[in-house]
Amino acid sequence: MAGTTSTLLLTAMTVSQAGLQIVSARREAKALEYNAKLEQQRIKALDISRDIELRKQAKEKRAFVARQKALVGKSGIALAGSPLTVINDTLYEFAMDAATTAFNYSIEKSQSVGRIEQLEMAASGTRAQGYMGAAGTIMKSAASIYGSKASGNMGGGGRSRFGNVYGSNTPSGVRDMGNYSRLPGK
Repeated sequence: MAGTTSTLLLTAMTVSQAGLQIVSARREAKALEYNAKLEQQRIKALDISRDIELRKQAKEKRAFVARQKALVGKSGIALAGSPLTVINDTLYEFAMDAATTAFNYSIEKSQSVGRIEQLEMAASGTRAQGYMGAAGTIMKSAASIYGSKASGNMGGGGRSRFGNVYGSNTPSGVRDMGNYSRLPGK
């Protein structure tokens, strides 16, 4: 009866521990997946921010070029030669700024995509690690139960041929190996 109770308690504790490992791994995986979703939202925000910045730069470019043309026209100089070169240089600088802005946003976006992939892989690995840990706990406990039953250590299994209970200890602390009232040589 004691062996069965010990086995049941060990089994219950094992199942509980395995369940906690799985629950813990699932929670951690959910947190990682949540962070991946936040990164996806960040990508959407980056796209919107990039579009706004590029529109702002295009508006500034149009206003600046219009102002340069107005100043050249007001001065009475023909829009050829040096003033045209200045306007073309200005357009070139604005194009370079727009390209740099787009490039910088694309780098940030690719970094976010990489973080999303890492978070999703970590979530998957964490989930698998939880199940593997639970399986390991169950296997370890099963081996312990099997080993204990095989060696008779799970609650004393019966009586020796001399009438002593297996698993009990003698007054000297040595395991019971038989009846000590019948020592050899007496």
